[in-house]
Amino acid sequence: MVLTPRPGKASKSGELSIGGRPQLLADKVYETIRQAIIDGVIEPGERVTENSLAERLSVSKTPVREALMELRRVGLVVDWGRRGGQVIMPSREAFQEVSEAREAIEVLISANAALRTTEAEKQAIRKAAETSLKIAKTGDVDGFHNINVEFHALIAHGAKNARLLSMLRDLFDLSSLLRLRDLPPVHDLVKYAGDHIVIAELIAKGDDKGAAEAARAHVLYTRRENLEAFDRRRRA
Repeated sequence: MVLTPRPGKASKSGELSIGGRPQLLADKVYETIRQAIIDGVIEPGERVTENSLAERLSVSKTPVREALMELRRVGLVVDWGRRGGQVIMPSREAFQEVSEAREAIEVLISANAALRTTEAEKQAIRKAAETSLKIAKTGDVDGFHNINVEFHALIAHGAKNARLLSMLRDLFDLSSLLRLRDLPPVHDLVKYAGDHIVIAELIAKGDDKGAAEAARAHVLYTRRENLEAFDRRRRA
């Protein structure tokens, strides 16, 4: 299943396709639309309707309707008329709400991971942290984004709580859309990666309190930097 950009619109990835294990059609439609929003194939502020998406995906309106309901629940789409919606736009208020939710969940996940991860999982987390630092020093933003998602996913898996993992995934999707700074400077990437190293080491030691506080500091730094970007735009 592929969803391509509308004619005349640029996108970050060009097009999106879904692979992996077989899914129900509604699940495939949801994942396709969700990823298209994250990748910028469907842009922030763009209006989405059952009819237009069904046509672009060559499916009936029923799975699209179900997908839009789930996207509203997650927060990627907000209401726009009876049968349509609009991809959420970046805003200071929305970003702060999502960041506060991320803080609460990532603190708990990191503490649990310190107590529940296996030795193999600890090694994978440490390796991802080290890789993130190497990539950060090169200034490769896309590469850093990918390893950043992997790093946090490994910690969430190590925390052994599927519900928290699902919630964190939704919050990551939202925060990537809501932040203003699509291209953070290299020194910020290195700071983020340095935080990863600290968190990974604390989890490896089984220090749940230390891992929790390091995770909190990591989220707070990201929040402060992004909120300052919103404030600079308002003053401009």
